[in-house]
Amino acid sequence: MASSALLRKNMLKQSGFFFRTGNLFSSEPLAGKVYEALLGRAQQRHSSLDEAKNQVAELIQQLFSGCMHHDVLYRALRGGEIFWSAVSAEWRAAADLEASDVREIVEIFVQAR
Repeated sequence: MASSALLRKNMLKQSGFFFRTGNLFSSEPLAGKVYEALLGRAQQRHSSLDEAKNQVAELIQQLFSGCMHHDVLYRALRGGEIFWSAVSAEWRAAADLEASDVREIVEIFVQAR
């Protein structure tokens, strides 16, 4: 079973993405909320880091699919708060995340691409 510290450190490292070094998120409380949203109780559900990373990859793919689903809204609002609220309302991992938190997750992955 992978430790929570190891999961937290490595779960965002997805194939094809190159993240900047240091803190990815604007604050440590936000990082904690994001890690909890993406993994939940992953330590109990997954026996390996690879399984946890696969779960995170699936959730991130769902997030970007949600963004693409609302592409017309994005263009009409130029990515405003209503767009991010719509995306976060449909994303199952966003239970405790604000729309601005979801936006930051997307921006981090876009920059890493």
